[in-house]
Amino acid sequence: MHVIWKTPATAIAAALILAPGTANAGGPPRELYGKSVTISFSVSVDYQYTDGTGGHTVVQNNRTWYISDTGKVFRRVARTIAARRGANPVYEAGASRVGGNVIKTPNQYYAAVLNFNGHTATDDVKVESGARRLTVTFNDSFTGCSVSVVHGKEGGASGMVMRSMGGRMITVRNISAGSTSCSVAAGNMFSGGD
Repeated sequence: MHVIWKTPATAIAAALILAPGTANAGGPPRELYGKSVTISFSVSVDYQYTDGTGGHTVVQNNRTWYISDTGKVFRRVARTIAARRGANPVYEAGASRVGGNVIKTPNQYYAAVLNFNGHTATDDVKVESGARRLTVTFNDSFTGCSVSVVHGKEGGASGMVMRSMGGRMITVRNISAGSTSCSVAAGNMFSGGD
C-alpha cells in the first residue's frame, strides 16, 4: 500500500517509541490502566459516487478509549457531518465496544484493529481499497498524547474505495485530516452515562 495523503502534522518518523516494561503483548501498557484517552480530528473529503456524482464534506471524528484497572479496553466512536459551520449535524454515527476489534453500527462496515506498543497505539481500518491509520503517541509519563492520521490508497488505484456513512460506495479522490487533539485523563470517561 502506498500512502498518498497525510496530515501536515504526520511528518513523524516511522520508528516506534518503545519503553522497556510498558508493552503488554499488544495490549495497553500498565501506565494507562484506569485512564481514558480522548481523541478528535476532522477529515476533509472529496468523493465520487459510482454514478459519477460527488461532492465535498468534512467529518468530525471523536474517539474515547477507557482502559480499565485490569487492562480491558472500552471504545466509543462518534462521527458527525455538518452542512456548514455552526449548522446542526446532517448525519451522526456512533458505536461503543468492549474489547475486541470490531465496531459495528448500521453505518459502520469495517473492523478497526487497535494495538498498543510501548508509547504508541495504532488504530487501523482497511476499506475496500485503501486504509486509514490513526497513531497515538503518549508522552513519557502517559499523561498526555498526540495524534496523527494517515490515509492511503492501493498502488495504481485512483483513490480509496469505501462506503460512505450513509452506506453508498464512494471513491475518495482527496482526503486530509486536521484539527487533531488528544488527551489522557484519570478515570472512566464513560461512567457519567449517556
